[in-house]
Amino acid sequence: MPRMVSKKEAAKVTGLSEWELGRGARAGDYPCIKIGEGRGKYLFDVDLLNEALTKRAMENMNRKEAPSNTVSSGIRKVV
Repeated sequence: MPRMVSKKEAAKVTGLSEWELGRGARAGDYPCIKIGEGRGKYLFDVDLLNEALTKRAMENMNRKEAPSNTVSSGIRKVV
């Protein structure tokens, strides 16, 4: 059975802020379930959340670096 925790507990376990967890939950970035209407309350499965964060970290590590004449937005620097 999954271990479902509140946003506050998920923040303690993952090291993410409660604000970031709420933003990510609303955006669909983090696996969670929403209880209630409107603002409601989010519950996070700790194991799924850790898997999602690990996957995202691995994707970031494997991302190719931009050439030195570009900035992160992909716009070429004018020298």
